[in-house]
Amino acid sequence: MHEEKTALLLAGKIEHYTLEKRYISKDGAIIWVNLTVSPIRKPAEEPGRSIVVVEDITERKRIENEIWEMSFE
Repeated sequence: MHEEKTALLLAGKIEHYTLEKRYISKDGAIIWVNLTVSPIRKPAEEPGRSIVVVEDITERKRIENEIWEMSFE
């Protein structure tokens, strides 16, 4: 999915994209992030570089999971 969105971004078909991604740290902890990717465009140049904003959403995902689990009690 990430590769598909990157291809669309580089082709100029979308302006940016956002996705949630899960990483595993060296100590085995799960870290959730929200990635927002936007191209850096200059007039008359093909897009090649992007700016990426990475936001740690681990706590939000933990709370969402707690709420989801409580809905089954």
